[in-house]
Amino acid sequence: MTTSGEFIFLRSLPPVAFALPFCILAHDHLLELETFATFSCILVMVSWVFSALCLTIGASTKSPRTASAVAVIFMVISLLFGGLLVNRRDAPEYYSWAFYAFPL
Repeated sequence: MTTSGEFIFLRSLPPVAFALPFCILAHDHLLELETFATFSCILVMVSWVFSALCLTIGASTKSPRTASAVAVIFMVISLLFGGLLVNRRDAPEYYSWAFYAFPL
């Protein structure tokens, strides 16, 4: 059983480790401290939310197979309509409900 400190540390370090090379390779303006901190905080918060979501789904289902299937489906739909992959202005009008059902 992990403590909350370990949970926060283990869910914060990988997104920040991902953010640094991404900022260096993708955008020069992300190397500014304020922009990098904002980008890193967004990644850390998304990691925390999805970790809590997966733990909740895992605790509420009877089998690990069901928990994995439900968590993956929910995460893919949430990432798709959360604004990371599809913008609201680019999506067809009949998908507008999904942006409210799966906010990121």
